[in-house]
Amino acid sequence: MRQLIIFFFICIYSLTYAQKNDSAYYLDFKIKAEHLSEGGFELLNKRLIQEFILTGKNNNKYLIEIINDSNSVLSQYMNGIWKSIDTINHIFFITDSNELLVPSFYIADFNNDGNQDLLCWTMTNVNGNQWTEIYLNNTLTLIKLVNTADGIWAFPEYHNDKKIITCEEVSGCFGVSSESSFRLKDFKATPIRKVELDNTHMIQKKGKYVNQITRTYIGKNGKWKLVSIKKK
Repeated sequence: MRQLIIFFFICIYSLTYAQKNDSAYYLDFKIKAEHLSEGGFELLNKRLIQEFILTGKNNNKYLIEIINDSNSVLSQYMNGIWKSIDTINHIFFITDSNELLVPSFYIADFNNDGNQDLLCWTMTNVNGNQWTEIYLNNTLTLIKLVNTADGIWAFPEYHNDKKIITCEEVSGCFGVSSESSFRLKDFKATPIRKVELDNTHMIQKKGKYVNQITRTYIGKNGKWKLVSIKKK
C-alpha cells in the first residue's frame, strides 16, 4: 500500500511540472542496486554522475554526482573547471516490497522566466509528501531558494499570475496537514500565510469527529507567526 501511495504522488508531482513546460525532463542516473538477503540494498555503480545544460538567456553546464544514499554534490562548469555549488541531502527509500526508490532531479522552468531551473525531490513519507529543494537559474548560476519558515518545500507550485509559490503537506485522517503560500521576488521567497489542520486530538462523539484544531499563521520576518486557533 505504501508503495502505491508513493507512486501515486510521484505521478502527480511529475505531471504538475510537465504541464508547465514541454522541455521539462528528469535526469536518468541508471542506478543499479542489488537487494541483500538480510534486507536493504547495495549500490553496484562505481560512480553516479549526470552532466546537463540549463538553457535560457545563458546556457550553463552543471553536474550532479550521487555520492551515497544520503548526499549528492551539485557543481557548475566555470572557467574550465568544475566548481562545487552545494551538497544536496536526500534519502533512498526501500518499500515494503523491497523496491528501491531514489531521489529525483528534475529540469524545468519553475518560475516561468525563460530559464531552466533545477528541482530535487529529496525525501518522502508514508503519506506521499514530497519535500523538494529548488535551485533557480539567474542566468549566471543556480541560487538555492530557501524556505526560511519551514526549511524545505512541500509540493511547491509556482503561480505566475500572482508571483507566489503554494505548498501543501498532507497527512492521514489523524495527522497534521497544511497549505501555505510564499511571495517570490528577486530569487527570494517571503512567507505570506499558512493554514494548518491538526487532527491528532480528534475523537468520535455522538457519531461525529470533534476536536479538529485549525491554526492560522502569517509571515513575519521570514517565519510563521500564529494569529488564530480554532477548534471544532
